[in-house]
Amino acid sequence: MIDHEIFLAEWAVLEDRFQTRHNQETMARYLEALDAELSVPQLKTACVRAFRHETFFPSPQCLIDHALGDFLTRAEEAWDGIMSRLCGGHDVLTEPNTLERQVLVKIGGGKMLVEASDYGRRDMREQFQRRYARALREKDAAQGAVTLKPVAPEAELPRALEGPRGKTVNFLKMASRAGIAVTVPSADQAAD
Repeated sequence: MIDHEIFLAEWAVLEDRFQTRHNQETMARYLEALDAELSVPQLKTACVRAFRHETFFPSPQCLIDHALGDFLTRAEEAWDGIMSRLCGGHDVLTEPNTLERQVLVKIGGGKMLVEASDYGRRDMREQFQRRYARALREKDAAQGAVTLKPVAPEAELPRALEGPRGKTVNFLKMASRAGIAVTVPSADQAAD
């Protein structure tokens, strides 16, 4: 669970760095998305990396990727973990009810991995990484499909100064500079 005060401190640094401000609803959605995936140290790591590497304000997924790695990196790490357990002589390559096990079973299972040649293992590695990354993307999409709280209506911003017949002054200036003829309807046409 991400502490609200720590989140606000990191958020303030990012807003300052990217010279932007967000409303309360946007902040709440970021916190909701990040809290589901990251711990406090991971959040701090993600914010430091985003501060150093990003050009624009990062999305929640971008921050998660900075902390955990992107889908392909996580798939590679999962494969490396399986292979290190295999080379270490462990009897159990994956824990029960994990994504690693589900994907390994789909590509032939642990027995097939143990008996595979080098060429066969390369093929299994590619299949595993592709399927694991896809499963992570699908899981992420399913989490994103959760209905979010409705946005509270904000005070309406003042409209631009209106020119003749509802056209904004800026629009008319811009159109005349671009050489576009603008027809301003008469009072009778505007009433219709």
